[in-house]
Amino acid sequence: MTRVRQHGFTIVELLIVIVVIGILAAITIVAFNGVQARANNTTIQSDLRSAGKQIELHKLGAGDGSYPANTDSSLAQVNFKLSKNSYSTESGNFLYCTTSDYSSFALVSQSTSGAIYSYVNGSISSYTAHTSMGSYAAMCNNLLGSNYPRFGYTAGAWRAWAAA
Repeated sequence: MTRVRQHGFTIVELLIVIVVIGILAAITIVAFNGVQARANNTTIQSDLRSAGKQIELHKLGAGDGSYPANTDSSLAQVNFKLSKNSYSTESGNFLYCTTSDYSSFALVSQSTSGAIYSYVNGSISSYTAHTSMGSYAAMCNNLLGSNYPRFGYTAGAWRAWAAA
């Protein structure tokens, strides 16, 4: 009697292939998330650099040598351009700080990855003194020794001056 050889895969072989595909997919997703987080962080840093330059230009055009006041109407004149999809959805994810005499300013922002960056005196750095943008008063005090903040994003919406 001759045996008829059946062709095809066994259930064990199919399960092994499925597990290998799942492992490869998991590795790809983790790698993509890392690349996406770095891209958002770089975008935030670029936005801070650009916003800092816009504030400096505003100071030159103001005539009195001062930075914009921390009011919506003053900041609306700066013409910020922010890549909003890269920012955290935590309230206060973009913060403008100034001294009481408007002689100095700082910017602080938080990426979707949770990383916080500051812009002070033309320099961007990773901000690690606080882990949450909710510490805005302490952030402004830490960066400038003064507490005059203005959020660009609060209560789930961008303010008009930051939404350009």
